[in-house]
Amino acid sequence: MNIERIFVFSTVNIITLSRGVLALGSLYELTQGNLEIANLLMALGFVTDLVDGKFARKFNVASEFGRINDRLNDAIFVPAMALLLTYNITQSEAMKHLILPTMLTMPPIWFTIITGVEKSSTRK
Repeated sequence: MNIERIFVFSTVNIITLSRGVLALGSLYELTQGNLEIANLLMALGFVTDLVDGKFARKFNVASEFGRINDRLNDAIFVPAMALLLTYNITQSEAMKHLILPTMLTMPPIWFTIITGVEKSSTRK
């Protein structure tokens, strides 16, 4: 592996890893009452989810490590995003009628995460 390829591989995986860090930071800011910062961190995490895989495929550095890294960080990011969304909904009088549908979507999200991590760990 040449130096450029190693740099791109590392950069893509750092972008993926940052999604979990941003999600945890978002939850921390939420506990501190900084809803705007929490929402901003979550939005940045969403952007990293959009670009990491595209960069890995574009620069031909997709790997099994990257796929597992992506799934593990999704396992942090998706529930954190659901919690933040639920909190935002409960704080808005106009949106309170969405609490039940939001909570009903949680089991399918967890099922997707668990089966996705299981599938990526058994792939060869």
